[in-house]
Amino acid sequence: MSFLRKGIDFYKFKKAMNSISLLINELNSQIVISKNNYEELFEELFLIAFLYRRDVIDNLEKNIFNLYRKIYVPAISDEKILLNDMHYRMMTSIINIAEFFNLLNEVNNVLEKKSLFYEVEIGLSKYNKPL
Repeated sequence: MSFLRKGIDFYKFKKAMNSISLLINELNSQIVISKNNYEELFEELFLIAFLYRRDVIDNLEKNIFNLYRKIYVPAISDEKILLNDMHYRMMTSIINIAEFFNLLNEVNNVLEKKSLFYEVEIGLSKYNKPL
């Protein structure tokens, strides 16, 4: 892979991490506001898990980024932190929300790119909007 292509991929990767982190923060805020009316938030959790799998985990596997490289993602930290730590924080946030909603198995199914991942992907394609 060319140096320029790898740089572009890494930029897109960081941008995806920032966007997904903002979505996680928004979902956490909505959980506080919704006061036990969580069913409408389940789809958002599945969307976050889908995006995290597609845009972060798949890129980590495909591009083999150095997990011990320090990077800056504003929605996650005010300073540069290790990519490995950032990945851990985001996965922990997604898993914690899934446990709160009692949807851990379903969210793991999406994160592990099993059948539910493809169901979410098909559901998104109905909107015909690229994410």
